[in-house]
Amino acid sequence: MQKYYEIEKVRKGEQLSGYKQAGIDEVGVESIAFGMVTTVVVMPEHSSMKPIDSKLISEHTIGMLYHQILKEAVFIRSFYCDAKAVDEAGTTKISKKMWKKCCQEIIKRNPEIDIVIDGKKGLPYFHQTRGVVGGDAKILSVSAASIVSKYLLDEMIIAESENFPMYGWRKNKGYARNIHLEAIQKHGITEFHRPKMTEKALKKGLKVESLTLPQERIEEMIFRAQNVIFKHPTATSEWGRKFLINAYCKCILDHEELTSKETYYLNELYKEMVKRCSRHKINMDVPLEPPHISRDDIYHRYQQITPFLRQNKSDVDEYTVNFLRKLFKPIKNNEQVSEKQKQYLYYYQQEILIKAQAKGA
Repeated sequence: MQKYYEIEKVRKGEQLSGYKQAGIDEVGVESIAFGMVTTVVVMPEHSSMKPIDSKLISEHTIGMLYHQILKEAVFIRSFYCDAKAVDEAGTTKISKKMWKKCCQEIIKRNPEIDIVIDGKKGLPYFHQTRGVVGGDAKILSVSAASIVSKYLLDEMIIAESENFPMYGWRKNKGYARNIHLEAIQKHGITEFHRPKMTEKALKKGLKVESLTLPQERIEEMIFRAQNVIFKHPTATSEWGRKFLINAYCKCILDHEELTSKETYYLNELYKEMVKRCSRHKINMDVPLEPPHISRDDIYHRYQQITPFLRQNKSDVDEYTVNFLRKLFKPIKNNEQVSEKQKQYLYYYQQEILIKAQAKGA
């Protein structure tokens, strides 16, 4: 296996004269298995797509946006560095090496193009480069690079997970999750693992995914988080939004207690939300009460998502489409709908709006 190689399947574009900006991002930095993928993308200036942080969207949405980027991008180059090389050299050195490869591909075609790297700094000796912290959520070319990198690495991992199902790669994507570490303890490592990074993760030990908190504190976190994501849905991930709506319905509407594992994940999700809201200056001082959803709001959102549903059915799973169809008629006719149905209806509409906006539909 080569240490570094270009992923030819996404190679696109040759001429870059007249284009102003390229974006670079990589994935796989914190994994303990598989290598790293780094991509450089040039998007057209008037693209209808919007930047979105790839860490906040699901595998399904990543796939949808990946194919849209392949259609729209002016230029794409992706490079892979295998697990052994990453482990031996370290992620910082490999990141810079891969950035350099991307820059060279761009600069030889347009020496004065602005190259944005997701991070604090640009590359020394490349005056065209600059770093932007959180660039994948702010700049379309960087966001596109992140999404392409994520899709390609996930594709490799999923393919190999068929041969090594015990490691749970299909879900953990090579990260040091408990099921992954337990499998390593039982079966050892593979050629796809990073030995040094794996050893460090094992020394840290398994996470205790259990927590007990007062019911009052659990409800406070749920209310605050739900009210924040109603106004700022990207304050957490797709998984986070789905988890919160399920926790809200179970704990608040059905008056059932969360399990200790659910409480642990709620607490972790909430802490991450606090960090993200602080970075993006999102106010978390919101009412600690159920978020109000009016019929007018639901109807307005339905009008917003209908064109997207008609033109992009393959981008939305069948369950969601059927759920929306089933509940819209009683809403429109002013018939009785339960609070739980309204909450889920709002959630699914919100998810489709995020996809539509990112895709530029």
